[in-house]
Amino acid sequence: MEPDPRIGDLNTELVKCDDLVSTCLPAQERQFVFAGLGYLMEDLVISNARHLRCVTPFGIKKILRNMLALQ
Repeated sequence: MEPDPRIGDLNTELVKCDDLVSTCLPAQERQFVFAGLGYLMEDLVISNARHLRCVTPFGIKKILRNMLALQ
C-alpha cells in the first residue's frame, strides 16, 4: 500500500524546506527550525481523529502507512 499522494507532496515540501534552510543556517539552528514539527503533526493527527466517520481495518492501515511515510 502506497501513502496518500498528499503525504508524498508534504514529504517533498519538507525536503525542499530542509534543503533551503541547510544552505542558510548552521546545523544547530536548522535543528531548532524542525524541532517541534513532530509534535505539531502528532497533535494534528490526534485532534482531527474525531472527524473520522467510519473506522475500518483498511482505514487504520492506511493511516499507519501515511504516518510511517512522514517519519
